[in-house]
Amino acid sequence: MAVVHKDGRKGVYRQLKEPIREVDRARFKRELDVLSRQVRHRSIVSLYEWDGEAQRPWYISELGGSFKDW
Repeated sequence: MAVVHKDGRKGVYRQLKEPIREVDRARFKRELDVLSRQVRHRSIVSLYEWDGEAQRPWYISELGGSFKDW
């Protein structure tokens, strides 16, 4: 789902489907932890906000470019 921050940044909201196994939650959390460390690469979107502890983990990332460019 596309979202817009009050400062004008456009992003994408993603949330994992239920049910989620604990091993999947741990992997999701590790990936978000790495990406939240300001990893910069043209193939990796930046994270704005995330919660890996929620019942259904979620994140908001920047809006990526078109796949047509690749």
